[in-house]
Amino acid sequence: MERRDKVFYQELYREWLSSGLKKSVFAANRGINRTTFYYWCKKLEVVSEPISEPFTSFKRLAALAPGVEQQPFLKVTLPNGASVTFYEEISIDHLKRLLAC
Repeated sequence: MERRDKVFYQELYREWLSSGLKKSVFAANRGINRTTFYYWCKKLEVVSEPISEPFTSFKRLAALAPGVEQQPFLKVTLPNGASVTFYEEISIDHLKRLLAC
């Protein structure tokens, strides 16, 4: 059995995040042991605390653990100082809908 390092699983985790697949399906497609993949996902994800009112329509997002670097694709800074950073390509239509809220 081949032993893989943290960098390997970080890249695999990023690919899974952008795939839209269930963890079990992604792991099976890649020939990775499901339990091992679940372990690394748990180790690499950082889940934020639930957002309180009035932002109940927001969803909890998983982020890469500290020390996992990825270059931003796009950063949008609003006039009020709030900013949103995208690490993968986003369509203009999606961006327009997001900023229209």
